[in-house]
Amino acid sequence: MKTNKKLKICFLSAFSSIHLYACSKGCIKQEFQSELNASNSLNFTTVDSIIKGSMIFIVPDSMNNFLSRLINSDIDQTTTDNDYDNAAITYNIMKSTNSLVSIVKSVYKEADGAPRGFFAWDECLNYLQFVNKVYMVRYDFDSDYSLQIKYLQESGELDLGCTNAGLKEKPDLSFFFYNTNLFLHDPIASPFCNIDLKLDVDPEKISFTILDD
Repeated sequence: MKTNKKLKICFLSAFSSIHLYACSKGCIKQEFQSELNASNSLNFTTVDSIIKGSMIFIVPDSMNNFLSRLINSDIDQTTTDNDYDNAAITYNIMKSTNSLVSIVKSVYKEADGAPRGFFAWDECLNYLQFVNKVYMVRYDFDSDYSLQIKYLQESGELDLGCTNAGLKEKPDLSFFFYNTNLFLHDPIASPFCNIDLKLDVDPEKISFTILDD
């Protein structure tokens, strides 16, 4: 009888764990969709400059606690990375609600020997706060977007220099959220072909990775 009772308890514990895990995955996606549909909680009209060492950070002058905490954390990490020495970094806020933040972090760095005398690149930062935890939002891109780019190339909507350019490798793709849409950011592997391709958000391709505390 004791063995059967133990087995029953173990079964109920395992079932509860599976149920909570499934609920957590479903609930976090519901929270994400709700925040994606929400309007921006703040309007950013002016910016502040923060100088740290050889770096200048351009940030919105008014932020909610979640956004402020994320940007300050990113600034702390950036200042420890030599790749950003002598750079100007601008945080462009694309989406900001109480729980969802999407940022295009633009880096400009003058350097001797660079092709045009400087390096410039963007990084997309997408975060969701859920049950007092912060998650990085990820998206699993397939090849569907390549058909859209091919159409833009063939219809002449892209500059001539972009027509023969290849696409970035899948690990190099980045994205941001604006209003209720997802934008694939600069998917063409050329510094002269800067486009943002609007895509419908497929919930099945969204995943979340918890950030380290």
